[in-house]
Amino acid sequence: MTLLRHALIWAAMTLTAVTVLPALTAVDTTTTLIARWQHQLDASLGAKSAAQIVERTMRSAGSASVLSPGAGGPSATAAQRGYRLALTLMLMRAMTLLAWLPVLLPLWLAAVVQGWVLREIASHRFSGGNPQVHQLCALGAVGAGGAGALALVLPVPLPLPSIPLLGMLLAVLITGAVAHCPRWRG
Repeated sequence: MTLLRHALIWAAMTLTAVTVLPALTAVDTTTTLIARWQHQLDASLGAKSAAQIVERTMRSAGSASVLSPGAGGPSATAAQRGYRLALTLMLMRAMTLLAWLPVLLPLWLAAVVQGWVLREIASHRFSGGNPQVHQLCALGAVGAGGAGALALVLPVPLPLPSIPLLGMLLAVLITGAVAHCPRWRG
């Protein structure tokens, strides 16, 4: 656990460094990432769903003209426009995640139920859960969820199918963590 914590702290320090952050939030780079994300939304979810996600993003960002070249006002510097566009990209990805939640939540609930059933079956066979598998799956789920959250926030290229694929990976890890959860003694 401490290795994962140190890796996340190192990644946060590296990405917020003075030399890295301006390169990640450059206006041209972020505008290209937003356009690529919108194109992926149109291609995979359809124009109507993509338009709803973009519209919710603009409402959350507080300005419908955030993608215009003069976003942030006429006196905004390139860095301020870049940060604003990076925030818009983050909000767009968060709204896309919210659009996937009606599909992912039942999947995760089914994973918990399946893990519980497998745990009950194993308890009647006197085999119980394997603590190493439980720990591996639990840490894997925390790591995958943290990496997914970090990827949604960072202005880096991210393919749209990564959200449902990460959701399926989390479902598998949740099933393993619940199925191999050790018995509590009390």
